[in-house]
Amino acid sequence: MWRPLLLLACAAAACATGDYFQIRIVDEQTGRGVPLVELRTTNKISCWTDSNGIVAWNEPGLMDRSVYFSVQSPGYTFPGGGKTLKAVRGGSVELRIKRLNVAERLYRVTGQGIYGDSLLTGYPVPIRAPALNGMVMGQDTVRAAIYRGNIFWLWGDTDRPNGPLGNFNTTAATSELPGQGGLDPALGVDLSYFTGPEGFVKQMIPWTKRMTWMHSLMVLRDPAGKERLVSYYEVMRGLGDPERAGLAVFNDEKREFDPLVEFPEVPKFSIDGNASPVRAGGRNYFYFKGLWPGGAVRVPAEWKAVQDLGSYEIFEAEGENCVWKRGAVPGKPAAPTHFTDVQTGENIPVHCDAIAWNEYRQRWIATLERDPGEVWYAEADSPTGPVVYAARVAVHGKYTFYWPAPHPFFDQDRGRLVYFEGTYTSAFSGNPVITPRYDYNQIMYRVALDDPRLFLPAPVYRLRDGRYLMREGVAAAHAWNQVEAVPFFALAPDRRRAGTVPVAGVFYAVPLVGQAPPESAAGEWNCTTNDNMHFSLAIAARDGSIRLDILGEQFTSGTYRDGALRAEVALDGVTYHITGSYRDGKLTGGWKEDGGGTFTCTRPATEAWRDSRALVPLYFYDGKYTTEPKPGAPPIARVWRNPAVTLALDREAAAGDR
Repeated sequence: MWRPLLLLACAAAACATGDYFQIRIVDEQTGRGVPLVELRTTNKISCWTDSNGIVAWNEPGLMDRSVYFSVQSPGYTFPGGGKTLKAVRGGSVELRIKRLNVAERLYRVTGQGIYGDSLLTGYPVPIRAPALNGMVMGQDTVRAAIYRGNIFWLWGDTDRPNGPLGNFNTTAATSELPGQGGLDPALGVDLSYFTGPEGFVKQMIPWTKRMTWMHSLMVLRDPAGKERLVSYYEVMRGLGDPERAGLAVFNDEKREFDPLVEFPEVPKFSIDGNASPVRAGGRNYFYFKGLWPGGAVRVPAEWKAVQDLGSYEIFEAEGENCVWKRGAVPGKPAAPTHFTDVQTGENIPVHCDAIAWNEYRQRWIATLERDPGEVWYAEADSPTGPVVYAARVAVHGKYTFYWPAPHPFFDQDRGRLVYFEGTYTSAFSGNPVITPRYDYNQIMYRVALDDPRLFLPAPVYRLRDGRYLMREGVAAAHAWNQVEAVPFFALAPDRRRAGTVPVAGVFYAVPLVGQAPPESAAGEWNCTTNDNMHFSLAIAARDGSIRLDILGEQFTSGTYRDGALRAEVALDGVTYHITGSYRDGKLTGGWKEDGGGTFTCTRPATEAWRDSRALVPLYFYDGKYTTEPKPGAPPIARVWRNPAVTLALDREAAAGDR
């Protein structure tokens, strides 16, 4: 028998600000509010934090008294699972939640009540329309491009507040670029929707007369040299069943799209998703579905070419290499099996909707979707690969989060900080619990690419002259056409993980089991004292600096040197002198003052990469590095296998000028 779930949003009655008890949940690493955190009472009243991380609590019978709230959110964990709070009218409290996700959840981009609880409690909000914008209640799948100095946004089906049926012919908006009138993307996006007479968003492609989805925004010059915005569209019979397809061009005066060309048939190759500008062989292209073997498509970024299906090329295998073929007609590609979880070595079925060049990494990056609700990060030396290993950056529990798209126009610190968003929806999840306001809307995330959890194995190339180089070496030698194979994957010197060892001055590998790696204590540790108090410890590989997280507070006064840990922590007027040592893969220690005690530390699950099934022995014989064993040749280290049977390297794009 199903236990009924009472899902109640916090009351938005016409009460004065002082009538509410404000509960704010913040990320313990950054101090900013965390959206999509559920607070639930013992009688199953549930409230979800808004984009400032705020719940405005005003529940009859549960005010001015102590109330227990469980605190939970996918990708985060709250100490003890919950807390009893004195819910005082006009009062406030701030609680810190620990982020497990690599990605930082920032805010909801679309829908009603983005900052509803903040408005009720008088907390400042960053956007112009924090309660309702364009009468949008929910909308599906984001596409975006820079057009005439602004960001142009597209979404699919859009819900309205005053009826069950909304806009099924694509919704659009613009926003100003950061630094050019627009908000810092860490704060929000001020969307200016294209709306009709009633204030609800207008149809962008009304002349199709049927449900129409638009994809792949492409900015081009028309024959007169004028900048134009072109989009691929599909007129749908139903979900995943296009009836006809073509291209439409934006009419700036009418503020909607006009027909440009209707293709004689729906393309048998995929040109939906997000179009990614790439320069290859001295020519500008749009790439679709990058990092997708047997499915990557491109077309010259030219007015006539995009209108001619014969100009589109497909990246397909030819012998041991992949090449661009014009006029090829593949079947619909299955989810690739070459993506592998860097932690476990497990093959993971994922979908790639868009790629983006990243200045910080000097590589193409992608945010990948894996059901249910997982987002993975991968990067490659060319828009098509080679790529094998990916790291999970965000989870959403038993909830769908589809088509996560990177926004390179929001990159910060030369691309070290990247932003992506996707659609958070109960659709396809089987989850009977629907999240109020968030369901069927867009959520923005931020990822720091210098996070060691994103240090992924990259290709080690064997050149025809026998050299072994990684991307930087091949690029410096202008030797992309000399690449013969990728015999294995390893870590680049600037992405080495703690405890790995250099090989040939070219790459870093994992020591053989039993070897004592240098700096092996560097990284994250979960620690427990003899009286069962928990704390976390982080040791930096570069300089031995440390960070201790104890009872919700951070301390950085201490060092790790030559296997010895020393730190000082001041709590409640008492200074604790902490010492520890690393030996045989174990970190243990103790402290003085207040009676003293001992502690032991273990690696978190994110360190499982050291024992990944993808690691294989590396050998060196006959002047070659190889993963193929030979009698009498002992292994020298461990590297990551390359399961791909073809070399998915787009040589011209890898060498392209950017």
